[in-house]
Amino acid sequence: MRKQVDYMKTQLGELGQGFTMLTDLADLEHMELECVGELTRMMDVCMAAGIGKVVRVIPDPDKDIGFNLLSLTHYRGKVPTATCETREEAEAELAH
Repeated sequence: MRKQVDYMKTQLGELGQGFTMLTDLADLEHMELECVGELTRMMDVCMAAGIGKVVRVIPDPDKDIGFNLLSLTHYRGKVPTATCETREEAEAELAH
């Protein structure tokens, strides 16, 4: 996962300020708590790159490892987030 974070860092510079991040966990079967460190690093990288909005697809609330709390901490209340149960809901949210 660390390599993916490093890759993200190089790519996000091309997007410019105010980009929207779609995180689709619809097919996620399991997530280890040990990945929280890398997830928060991703959030910090996105914040530094000027993220404007986050839309998440998390159909099973049991698989949410606390994204809302992590978002409050790492986006400091400056980045609007939306958590959707379906991809269709996420598409509608992205259209706004």
